[in-house]
Amino acid sequence: GSLASGDMDADTAQVQAKDILRSLDHSSGQGHTLAALGRDYLDMVERRQACEGLSQALPTKLVDLDRLLGGGFRPSEFVIIAGRTSQGKTALALTVLTNVAKQGGRCLLFSLEMSAAAMYHRMLAVSSGVPLAQIRDYNPDESHWPPVLQGVAKLTHLDVEIAPKEVRSVQRIVAYAQAHHDRAPIDLIVVDYLQQIKGGGGDNRQLEVARLARELQDMAMALDVPVV
Repeated sequence: GSLASGDMDADTAQVQAKDILRSLDHSSGQGHTLAALGRDYLDMVERRQACEGLSQALPTKLVDLDRLLGGGFRPSEFVIIAGRTSQGKTALALTVLTNVAKQGGRCLLFSLEMSAAAMYHRMLAVSSGVPLAQIRDYNPDESHWPPVLQGVAKLTHLDVEIAPKEVRSVQRIVAYAQAHHDRAPIDLIVVDYLQQIKGGGGDNRQLEVARLARELQDMAMALDVPVV
């Protein structure tokens, strides 16, 4: 039957489309047929209509960034934040991670340049609004104590884990993320940063970094989780 009947309402057309797709032979081994993908798409349309606001996009809560990303990060995406040294790449990544966690997301952070404590100090500075220097020196002004305590309380309730410093090779990163994801689904993985991942020690570091990026992209697709 045709899907383009002029006198057919949207609900009827949607039901008819799904019936047609179900009738198609979609046996093709382990691959994904267009018929199966079409059914999945229509299922998502129905779910969004039944539950207003349901979306695969994971908002960063940074308005301009979400607008550019079409609503936020999506499952299986591999995103690279690029920029020169000291341009705020880590700060941006941590802001995104914290915002996702504040929405109830479960996040995993691999910090290959800084210690877990140093990462926490940065997150606490953002959460409390207290200068990083005072946070890092464990010596906030008396007036800053209330926001520091409030910041600690806010971070305590976020589901964020920082992987141990021994996890530095791409193989260990993938294995750790997989084990973590198996225990409970992860919503966002952040790796800070790509060039610090231990490689195979080849002569061409540029090719090595490209290979590492491909392996992280494969991890994003395998886990169906955005990786930044």
